[in-house]
Amino acid sequence: MSDQSKSMQDFASIWDYQARDIWGKDYAQTLADLLKSHDTTMILDCAGGTGFPAIEFKQQGLNISYSDGSKDMLTLFNEKRFEKKLTIPTYLSSWQTLPERVPYTYDAVLCRGNSLLFMGAYLEEDPQSRETVLANMELALEGMFSKVADGGLLYIDIPKLKHAKPETPYTFTGTDSLTFKVKSTISYDPKTQLRTTKDCITHLLSGTESNIVAHNYAIEEQELFDLLDKVGFKRVEKSPIKEAFFINAYMAFKH
Repeated sequence: MSDQSKSMQDFASIWDYQARDIWGKDYAQTLADLLKSHDTTMILDCAGGTGFPAIEFKQQGLNISYSDGSKDMLTLFNEKRFEKKLTIPTYLSSWQTLPERVPYTYDAVLCRGNSLLFMGAYLEEDPQSRETVLANMELALEGMFSKVADGGLLYIDIPKLKHAKPETPYTFTGTDSLTFKVKSTISYDPKTQLRTTKDCITHLLSGTESNIVAHNYAIEEQELFDLLDKVGFKRVEKSPIKEAFFINAYMAFKH
């Protein structure tokens, strides 16, 4: 196994804990209640990650399907749902290939958890241009749009501006008190327009450390709105529910 593959598996396991810790234990229920208020019956989480909040949605009896473009994330998700004996339609798909790989359309499609921003993330290789990343985001949103039923919505989030482009680096930490602790530091370079996330992971059982450094281009609220409009969404509203401290979420309606 390459060091990069091991790092991504470490990240998947730690993100599973972090997501629930950062968004909080009541988030899944609050989001489910919001979606129900918009008469959603079928839901697709197209940035399903390790299964938050898809697993919680299924436990609440919602009709939820899952997709993700990462084999590592999907593997951990399957382990969790099998452990809980949950049946959830599961697809390995990038956002661009959603029309071919994921059947049906859905009343609500979720792309949350800061997922869109990390679409253009890279580790070691040469970065793409910001223009290329924005063009790829448009293609990704077209894929999501194709899965939203008429009258349905896309639930999507991006970091707040002060967290997307921080003037000074900021840090947050997390630990499960048993196997790991992680320190995440986010910085921004206005010259390159690159946002850098460095995760320093301490493995408590072995006493070893590993680091994951990812770079991506931040986007601002109006840029997101312009992309959503360009692919066909007709109206965008800010989500009324409490999100993670660094996140703004929106509902984009197909009609």
